[in-house]
Amino acid sequence: MGLACFVGGSGLVIAPYIIQLALSVPGFGRALPLYLFAVMTLVVSFLTVLLPETTKEYLPETLQISQKRKECANSTGQRTTSGSGDTPAVEELVSYI
Repeated sequence: MGLACFVGGSGLVIAPYIIQLALSVPGFGRALPLYLFAVMTLVVSFLTVLLPETTKEYLPETLQISQKRKECANSTGQRTTSGSGDTPAVEELVSYI
């Protein structure tokens, strides 16, 4: 969360300077900010492909549930997902909730 706020704040600080490029660079300078914003958007779009898929995954709602899930996974040595084959650790978590 802190990283997202930092990057967002950095973008707020840098954006006016990128817009100022339109006035300071002769020739295609007016289009330069548009190209920079477009490239940044495309880079971020491609980076989202690297995020893990969470469809049909059990996502804990509290820190306590997350810690309990980690303890269950460590004790049984099994992965704790709520996909097609629930592990005993997941069943224990459901009863915990």
